[in-house]
Amino acid sequence: MNMKIRLTVSGLEYATDEGINIATAEVVLKRGRKEIVRDTFNGKSSGDYSRIYDVNNGKGDLDVTYTTESPHFQCNAEIIESE
Repeated sequence: MNMKIRLTVSGLEYATDEGINIATAEVVLKRGRKEIVRDTFNGKSSGDYSRIYDVNNGKGDLDVTYTTESPHFQCNAEIIESE
């Protein structure tokens, strides 16, 4: 099954005593237990940022995990097109 998945992230910045810092986040998206996307986001943005991925495998629910130093980072995955 071919599909397009949109990953939307926000909170790629965080404040310390030194000012606003750039954050890095590694995001892993699985469908079922199979990894279908692994990507890294770098930035200094508090707003939303999206990337779209063409995926042709996996069954089951979408599961997003990530690692980042930003305490305000959020990530959402959604299927936007499916064949």
